[in-house]
Amino acid sequence: CKGVFFLTDVLRALAYKVAFDEMAYTHTLVTVNPVTSIEGGKTVNQVVGYTKDTVILLGDKKPSKDSEALRATLIRDPDDACISFVENSDGIILQASNYLASNPGQQKQFLQTAATAITNQMLYEELVQECTCNYVDPFRARSLCVNKDRKEAARRRK
Repeated sequence: CKGVFFLTDVLRALAYKVAFDEMAYTHTLVTVNPVTSIEGGKTVNQVVGYTKDTVILLGDKKPSKDSEALRATLIRDPDDACISFVENSDGIILQASNYLASNPGQQKQFLQTAATAITNQMLYEELVQECTCNYVDPFRARSLCVNKDRKEAARRRK
């Protein structure tokens, strides 16, 4: 995606952010735009993806405490409107260029790490909805639900 006009991109991102906060949507973008640099003793090839707050590294089961500090050092292409949109709507950006440059063993680990990150993101929040059942016509009913709250999901104990 290339930005059309700065103000248009900002307005679109804000409108979608408001809309997606009320729905159970998550975004995951797979891009070939590489991360250009990262500090903290990590190499660019170790980056599976990133969010607005953290960096997902190869083999991570969950974001570490250092991943927030690493996110501050991560440099990417700032002109991509799609990446900015996914970041602003709390999505995950995955680095396909690192997947393609990996050997088969690392590709398997990359996919496992990406799947874990996507699953954790999807299960992180619970939506609390209020639903009412209305008649569409005398023979059919339809439920109408409105989101009342989003809260962090309780952790399951084994």
